[in-house]
Amino acid sequence: VVEQRRTIPEAIAQCACKKVTIKATDVNPNFAVCHCDSCQLLHSGPWYGANCGNVKILEGEKLVKTLSNPNRKDQAKNCDVVSPWKSWHFCGECGTRLYYRYDDRFNLSLGLLRKPHEKDLLMVAEAFHDKKPRYYSFHETKKLSTGENVQKAIVQKAKQKPEKRIPEVVTNCYCGAVKIKMSEVNPNFIACHCASCHPVHSGPGFGAHCNNVEILDGKSHVKMYDAGPLAFWHFCSKCGTRLHYTFKDYWKNKNDGNVVSVGLLHKKHEKDLTMVN
Repeated sequence: VVEQRRTIPEAIAQCACKKVTIKATDVNPNFAVCHCDSCQLLHSGPWYGANCGNVKILEGEKLVKTLSNPNRKDQAKNCDVVSPWKSWHFCGECGTRLYYRYDDRFNLSLGLLRKPHEKDLLMVAEAFHDKKPRYYSFHETKKLSTGENVQKAIVQKAKQKPEKRIPEVVTNCYCGAVKIKMSEVNPNFIACHCASCHPVHSGPGFGAHCNNVEILDGKSHVKMYDAGPLAFWHFCSKCGTRLHYTFKDYWKNKNDGNVVSVGLLHKKHEKDLTMVN
C-alpha cells in the first residue's frame, strides 16, 4: 500500500543561477522516477519528477527555454518509447531543469523541491523500469557522506585506474544540434548528491571522468555556466541536454580535466559502465 502524503499547496523555487523563480501549486509529494532513454540523455541519469496542478514563472520568464516534443505520436529519435509530454522547460542561463508540461498536468523537477520540502517527499514508482540501465540502482554502491574530505575522496575513487578505458565516444545531444567527442573515458563513474547537482539534474548527477572533450558540431549552441569554485558546466542551449563539466583548481588534473554526462554514454556503452560511489 502506497503511503498517501498530503499535497503541497504551493512551492516557490529558483534555478541555480537564481535568475528564474517559479511557483508550483498542488504538488503531489508522491513522486516517480523515469528511466527512459530520453531522460537518461537529457538529464545525465533518471528524471525525478513530481506532478503538480500548475506552474507559473514569477521572474526570469525570458530566460526559460522551451523544447516542444516533436515525437508525441511516433517513437522519439533518441528514445525507444513514445513520449507523451508536450514541452520541456529549463533555464537557458544555467541549465537547471524546471518542468515538463503534459496535456493535463505539469511534472516538476524534484531538485527544486529538495531544500524546502525534502521531509514531505516519497518515491512511489519507477517509470519504464524495464529500460533502466544495469549500471545503477537506488540501494547499492558505497555511500560517501558529507565531510571535510568527501570531495577529494569522490575524485580519488573515480580516478582509480579501470581495467579498460573507453577510447572514444562520438554522440549527439537530444535535439541533435550538438555533436560531441569524448576521449579516454573512465567507465567507473560517480553520482554526486551535492546541492548544485540536485536542482540542475532533478536528482543526483551521473558523471564519468575523461581526458578530453571536443565539440565537433554546434559550438554556437553550447552554453557554459560558471558553477562556482569547483567547475564550469556545459549544456545544449536548444534542448538542455547536460554535456560535461570542466574542473577548476585541485579537482583538475592533466588526465581527467572533464566529467561527461553518463547519459551521453548510455546507449552505446551501457555494458561498460559501473557506478563506484
